Amino acid sequence: LLPLLPCLVKDAGPETVNVRCDYWEVVCELVMEGYFDQRFDWCAQHNISSTGHMLLEEWLMTHLMFTGSLIRAAAREHIPGVDLIGPRPNTASLEHTMTGVGGVWVPKYISSAAHTRGRSDVMSESFAASGPTMTLEKMVPTANWEFVAGVTELLPMSHQYARRTIPKDALETTHDEFYRAPTFFATYLARLRSMLSAGVHVAELVGLVPE
Repeated sequence: LLPLLPCLVKDAGPETVNVRCDYWEVVCELVMEGYFDQRFDWCAQHNISSTGHMLLEEWLMTHLMFTGSLIRAAAREHIPGVDLIGPRPNTASLEHTMTGVGGVWVPKYISSAAHTRGRSDVMSESFAASGPTMTLEKMVPTANWEFVAGVTELLPMSHQYARRTIPKDALETTHDEFYRAPTFFATYLARLRSMLSAGVHVAELVGLVPE
């Protein structure tokens, strides 16, 4: 391996691609064995469903840097997960965020990991760092967009609304509007889950992601 180490940092000839692929494959296997596999197995032994999301799931390069393979890491969750940070005023901004240059449509990417491994649930941590512009009218279409992509469990985080009356000691602040209508949103999500998670996923097309 020592004579081939330059391939990891620069183009060193025809062996460069193979050496880099082999290197990152080993990194991925070590990450799986050292963390994801152990956590998955421990949770299974204790009748707990493991879940969570990876760091910077939006770009293929960071998949490689942080886990070696996002799809393999997600497959080692009982409930694969994703996060959606910040306000999303419309579906155009959602699609731009997730499928910009070098990016992937993360909810669909993670739900594919679930479908191909026989998992029935996909979690999304949503609305974190949304700031004062987030409203219930924006949360509903955002949830719709995620559920269409295969999400079945939505965890609202830091859903901040226009600041009017906020408790002084509140860490996760919300607007009065949400206090008046939390049942509506929770019921709406429950119905989405009921409708979209009870069936069997069918894919007519397959896209291969170069990971």
